[in-house]
Amino acid sequence: MNDKPEINNSKENKKKEKELGLFDILLVGLNDLSGLLQNIRFAVILLVIIAIATLIGTALPQTTMSGPMAVQELTSVFGENVYLKIIKPAGFDHVFTTTWYRFIMLLLVASVTLCAWKRTKTVIALGKRKSPITSEKGIKALKFNCEKSFENKKDALNWIEKRLRTSGYKQIKEESGEEIHLFGRKNLVSKWMLVAMHYSFVIILVGSIIGSLFGSKQDAVIMEGETWSTEDGKAQIRLVDYWMEFDEKDFPNEMSMFTGMLPSDFKSRIEVLDESGNVIREKIIEVNDTLNHNGYKFYQSSWQYDPIFSVYKNGEKIDRFTISRDKPFNLGDSQIVLFIPSRQVISGKRMFHAPDGSKSTEEIPPSCILYEVNMSAHDAEGGNPLIPVEQAGDGSGIFRLGDRIPFESEDDVYEFQFDGMREYTSLDVRRDPGVGIVFLGFLICAIGGTWGLLLPFATARAMVRMKSGKWEVLLGQTLPGA
Repeated sequence: MNDKPEINNSKENKKKEKELGLFDILLVGLNDLSGLLQNIRFAVILLVIIAIATLIGTALPQTTMSGPMAVQELTSVFGENVYLKIIKPAGFDHVFTTTWYRFIMLLLVASVTLCAWKRTKTVIALGKRKSPITSEKGIKALKFNCEKSFENKKDALNWIEKRLRTSGYKQIKEESGEEIHLFGRKNLVSKWMLVAMHYSFVIILVGSIIGSLFGSKQDAVIMEGETWSTEDGKAQIRLVDYWMEFDEKDFPNEMSMFTGMLPSDFKSRIEVLDESGNVIREKIIEVNDTLNHNGYKFYQSSWQYDPIFSVYKNGEKIDRFTISRDKPFNLGDSQIVLFIPSRQVISGKRMFHAPDGSKSTEEIPPSCILYEVNMSAHDAEGGNPLIPVEQAGDGSGIFRLGDRIPFESEDDVYEFQFDGMREYTSLDVRRDPGVGIVFLGFLICAIGGTWGLLLPFATARAMVRMKSGKWEVLLGQTLPGA
């Protein structure tokens, strides 16, 4: 006959699980994938990996957002060799669309789902519990416990039942020989709310995956009066006009308009069109006020002005071109390179907000500062005619509508005439079908967490027994109150 005490397999397994290290968990998981995914520590490891990957994707320029500009920036910072051998093969330039990132996300969804299901089964079993049998050791192990003695059994039983009942506990009672055992629980709904909070993480992750797989991002560059539509044709808009706003008008001279004050806001007036081109509604969008239409969000990202120049060679017009901001323009074999910094272009409508709250609108005539690599011109003293400088020189000068500047090469004389601006606004257009699912997940998480915090689940265990000629009541609780 075996007199050894029966081993509680559940508690023993939990103890062993706590003693497992990272490599032990992974090794066990090779033999038991379900057990690995249900391990909370494995879920935490996956979450840490996702967090690190997200940090990399946020810190490094992503080709999915900036395209070739991201590649150019990465190669300039880390070098072409590092980019081609490490960053690009690992997918660090497009982290959120890589196969490995999505695979880890799916693993995390599976792990969190199984962990939540494990907790669900525990709560179901708790709700179905019918036996209140406990022990003195089990009662005293609870955080809040007390003892009380009575002369007779009836008084002892009435006291403990009334105390549990007035504290809101749902009771189970059972007699075992000379002992009476009681088990009470309250706010079981809070347990279900916490389970719902666990599932909310699954919902958030699923929404993120859906957004990553089926979402899209487009850049809308629109001139005033121009119409633009999404790639699938589900959203069509027209730019009516746009303007920049400043906190106050403070330009002591024309040069300060280029180099001094930056706008506090820039806005676009957009018309939403139906399939026939009819206006459905009008909306003014700005940086923190988006347009929502047919599942797409339109964000105001920037505004742009591209100067337009006519080129004259020995007095004869040979070309007309637009210089994009921050992009140099080469004029054939003449070795003349023009470059316009992005901030040094002004034009269009500006609205000024004075300190007293008043507003004033001013139309700024097109003008820009010309800066080029091999030749340049500058207004030496402000107000003087623009003059050429030596080849390979540096300088800057304000160009006004119709202004010309000559550049002499060895055999020819070139003149550049400023003809105005190509003005347009730039919108960031995004579609994320998973955003509603993510919002639902956060809502469930907030409700479940708040409910569980304000109305926590509690259990109580009690025993009524004869001891030293009196009826003794032992009471233990997870929370104070009974």
